[in-house]
Amino acid sequence: MNEDDIPPYDPDLVSTSNERDSANKELLEFRALNAEADLNDLLKKEVGQRRALKWVAVGVGLGALFFMAFVLIGLVNKVIGGEPIFMGSAIGVAIIVAPITSITTITVAFFYGAFRKFEDKDIDAIQNGISAGSKILGGGN
Repeated sequence: MNEDDIPPYDPDLVSTSNERDSANKELLEFRALNAEADLNDLLKKEVGQRRALKWVAVGVGLGALFFMAFVLIGLVNKVIGGEPIFMGSAIGVAIIVAPITSITTITVAFFYGAFRKFEDKDIDAIQNGISAGSKILGGGN
């Protein structure tokens, strides 16, 4: 053998011990189990966050619902039982119809969500509906 010849393998790098292989396998199994436990924890947290966000949405929706009902009652009392108010017919209809429309929309959304369950694609549909409605009403660019 010449001095420059490199041996085909380095005996120090070749594992001849089964203990080393079993220790590596146990370490890999341990890491896999830890990763699986972390994934389960993240899934549980995700479910908790979804539940919390649903309750926040219900609270905001009910708040808007009660506020619009309060506004509707106040407007109806003001228009029917108060002093005569002179306004255009379109404004008179709008101040009564707007709270009713809002209440109806929120109620339908709640029923839709309760009986069908909202999905991720519904968020895009809601955003598209809002942008289309704002363009129709003149708020769009």
